[in-house]
Amino acid sequence: MSFAIKKLSAAIVAVAGVTLIWVSLSWLFCPFGNISVNVGKEIFAARCATCHSTEGMGGDLLGPNLSGIGLAAKTRFDGMSAEDYLLESIINPGAKLSPGQQQPMPENAVKGLKRYELLSLVAYLLSLGGDVDYHRIASHGKDVQIKKQVKILRQIDFAAAEAGRQLFVGKGNCVFCHCLRSMPDSQLRGPSLLGIGREDPAYIKLSIEDPSHYVAPQFRNYQILLNSGEIRNGRRVHSNFENKIGLLTETANKFKVMYIDRSEIETGDDGTPLINEHKLSPMANATQLTEVEIRMLVEFLRTVFY
Repeated sequence: MSFAIKKLSAAIVAVAGVTLIWVSLSWLFCPFGNISVNVGKEIFAARCATCHSTEGMGGDLLGPNLSGIGLAAKTRFDGMSAEDYLLESIINPGAKLSPGQQQPMPENAVKGLKRYELLSLVAYLLSLGGDVDYHRIASHGKDVQIKKQVKILRQIDFAAAEAGRQLFVGKGNCVFCHCLRSMPDSQLRGPSLLGIGREDPAYIKLSIEDPSHYVAPQFRNYQILLNSGEIRNGRRVHSNFENKIGLLTETANKFKVMYIDRSEIETGDDGTPLINEHKLSPMANATQLTEVEIRMLVEFLRTVFY
């Protein structure tokens, strides 16, 4: 009986030893635990896809297109690895902006994420045109610290802000084109103004008085001159056809995409298609606002922080 117990004890010790060695070697050669491209893809869909497209010809949304970011991240900044660049861009989005980007994404975009989830997001972004090395990702993420949100203290004239809110939905009729919530198809006419309160008040005022001062690429309007002499207007959208251009048009509050064959477009003397950006003019409602009313509207928009 004692011999059997000794054999059982020896077997248990052996199994425990093998298990310990296996776990140790697993951590040595696979230290990334739950880090996964698939997990990162799910997080991207839930937190990032509203503002960033990953389609090769999808164009920009509220943020830049990330279809090839895995490759671009390698050479974006000299001496900085792709892993480091992506981590910093996610955790501290205002540190390094892509060319032409006017404002960083919200700094609370990674709020609540666990370490492996954050690194999984990096892995997914690397997979978009680049190479995914889990060992490198795990080693770069050892000292990951998500920046805490800093409370911004600002003085708001609440009486003016309330008057501005009434102008936004009433006389100014801004709500006709601009939504203050994230909703499907809420940006067909103009961009959502979620987070506009982060901008400088002077920039907000200028955007009301001169909408063409800066227009995000996905909201720019174009005029296309056809061979027939007709002119087509609309926002240029992605087209799956190499020989066609898509324009988002609106008629009687209904939107549709019009496809124009490139052969139908008039060309200049140098053979370049006559496609011109159509500058926006201040809405008639905005031109009817007084200087005091514009200040009230700006005061309201300053409260739209999230």
